[in-house]
Parts: sequence; structure tokens; C-alpha cells
Amino acid sequence: MKRRSCVYLVALFLLILTTLFFLGVLVDKKSGVPWDAIDYFYPMTFYAVECLKGFTLPLWNPHIFSGFPSVADPQIGTFYPPNLLLCLFSAGAPLSYKLFEAQLAFHYFLAGLFMYVFLNSFKFSPFASLVGAIAFMFSGFYASQAPFQSVVMAVAWIPLVFYYVRNSFLLNNPMDVIKAGAFLGVQILAGHPQTSVYTLVAIAFYFLWEAATGYCTFKSPRLVAGYFLKFTLLVGVSVGIAAVQILPTQQLKDLSIRSERIPDVFESVDLESIKPV
Repeated sequence: MKRRSCVYLVALFLLILTTLFFLGVLVDKKSGVPWDAIDYFYPMTFYAVECLKGFTLPLWNPHIFSGFPSVADPQIGTFYPPNLLLCLFSAGAPLSYKLFEAQLAFHYFLAGLFMYVFLNSFKFSPFASLVGAIAFMFSGFYASQAPFQSVVMAVAWIPLVFYYVRNSFLLNNPMDVIKAGAFLGVQILAGHPQTSVYTLVAIAFYFLWEAATGYCTFKSPRLVAGYFLKFTLLVGVSVGIAAVQILPTQQLKDLSIRSERIPDVFESVDLESIKPV
């Protein structure tokens, strides 16, 4: 009970800290998150949220060139649960940029809270876990990614995914594998595929390490097979949850310029260079 009360106090402290960190952005109309956040992510999220509030999917955005399949763009996060909450909080009015920024700031709070829970599972002291959480949520990398909504949202879930992955080995509970897969699926829906790939690769190495050390200790092929089944279950759950986004994104990829071969470095340099006289 004491440990749970400590988590609540830490959550309150991190929420206050996040609010103070983003105070200027949240209350000052002259301040705001710049670059891609306002030029790309906000307009695309605005269109998706307004469509969803009208109980329609943003299948086609006619306001971009000759049209664009918004729902297929993973960076918009059409099916990402926190993005769906924007529909509720902006009910009766268009989605404001300040509310969009508040949701962005909230993910910094989530990143810190999830990292605290993860570090606390190693039996570190509450203070050490709190320092680690603050270092993670306000790290140079993470703070610099504020204009890139999908990165901020996806990275926030990494500690929670690994918390349940680790628990699945410590407690040998299949529900922890399912929870890890579920939160990995949510991370995929957040819209930054690179982060999800990095997370999955790191999980794969972790499973390989546990399998190797487990086999060296117990000489049991069944143990290794069990770890493989755990990993398969985790991937299956995550892909199952995120399939609603993965499938249209795959179709968009095949129809976009990203399906073409990336030009050789020298070809790229020579592409539009000025020819010598």
C-alpha cells in the first residue's frame, strides 16, 4: 500500500513538473511548439479529429493537392486512443492548437511516469527511480522532439512495454506478455514506425538473452521453446491491435514514392546539380 501511495505522489509531482515545463506553451498565445507540430501534425490531426467527431473516418482529405488518404498516414494516429480522446475534449468546438499542445505535453508526463514504474520494478529507491524518470522525460533527445508529435507519443510507451516484458520473465505470467503486446500495439498506433521497430528489435534481443542464459543454466530446450512462444504471442497481440493502421499504411506505401529504390548517393548529388560550362 505504501509503495502504491508513493507512485501516486510521484505521478502528482511529475504532472506538476510537466505543467511548469510547458507553462509558457500552454498559457501564452504568443508561444507554441514550432515547426512540424504546427505546420503538419496539427492540421492533419485537426482534420482527422473533426471527421471523427462527425462519426466518419478521414479516409480522404480533399484539402491537400488532389487529395490524400489521411487514414493511411501513420503519423496522424487516427486510431491512437489518446488522439481519440481529443474528440471528447474538443466537443462542441474546433480542435484548438492549445489543446493539441496539451496532449503533446501530457505524453511527457506519461513518459516520466512509465519510466518511474519501470525503474521502480528493479527495487531502486523511489528517489533514484524519480531521478531516472525526470532524466528520461526531459532528456535532450526527448525535449528536442517536441515538434514531432508521433515521435513523442511513441517513445513515451517504451518503458511500460519493457516493464511488462521483464515481468513476463520474473513472474512467468502470460498476461504480462499480452499486456506488453497490447502496449506495443498502442505504440504502433502512435504513428512513428521507426520507434516501434527499434522497440521490437530491443525486445527480440532481450528474449534471445533470456533464452541463451536460461538454456546455459537449465539445459532445457522446452524453456527456449517457451520463450519463443512468448515472443510470438507478444508480436501477434501487437500486430492484431495495430492492424487497423498497418494495413492501410502498407497500401499507401506501395503507392507512394517510398516504394521506389532509393537513388545512389552519387545519383542524388547529381540529380539537379548545375553542369559546368
